[in-house]
Amino acid sequence: MRPYIVKAHLNILDEIQSKLSAFYPSALAEAGFTSEHHEELSLPHFLSVSQEYVDAGVRVMFVGKETNGWKGRLGRYFDGTCSVDDLVERHRSQMAESGGQGAFLHVLDRIAREFTGGTRKSIIWANLMKMDWCQGRNRSRNSVKHSEQLRAFSRKVLRFEVELLKPDIILFGTGGTRPYDDAIKAAFPNFSNSERLVHKALWRFDIGNIACCRLRHPQARVDKKGMFEPTSVYYDRAFALLKSRFPSPVTS
Repeated sequence: MRPYIVKAHLNILDEIQSKLSAFYPSALAEAGFTSEHHEELSLPHFLSVSQEYVDAGVRVMFVGKETNGWKGRLGRYFDGTCSVDDLVERHRSQMAESGGQGAFLHVLDRIAREFTGGTRKSIIWANLMKMDWCQGRNRSRNSVKHSEQLRAFSRKVLRFEVELLKPDIILFGTGGTRPYDDAIKAAFPNFSNSERLVHKALWRFDIGNIACCRLRHPQARVDKKGMFEPTSVYYDRAFALLKSRFPSPVTS
């Protein structure tokens, strides 16, 4: 854990956000996305960082799978309709709120309460896949199998975000299917201290000094075959494991 960062260091926030906002367009320019990709992929999920996160005694990142639509399709960036600043502002507006409908937002709020004692904006929400795949109406938007261009771009961006933002904890709420686990391993091949605690539901490991847990997605469907307990049970267990390593400041 790090000491509380005093207000004299407020410029650290501007420095971090500036580095992110400079990196994103260069990564997009080098990604090799084609006109076909522009139509199939959503706009990318780019991060905003809050002062609450910078000041947090324990810095926590939640990594989801991919979005379910994010300001339209990728072509809007390349034709100049949507900018990096627009995408960062979309993320900022999502994280500035509290409450809302759905298990996903409730999990973000709970993680913040458990580890920082603050609101949603005191943590970071990133994604394993930086865009979703627009496959047609009422069809899955899962994008992990879309293309090597997307997987390589997503790995590169997530690694940069982690290295820059230096979380103490990463919770991967990506589910336990092999493609997503493989994507985690590809992004962070030097993980260590791996323990598969519950098959497909709770995997604990470290990335350097970062304590990590991979769990079911917050919106995982009710398991009718009886293979899994309610998703909240695995989050409870992960929180307990992580609190044993980062006991303060934490609220119940």
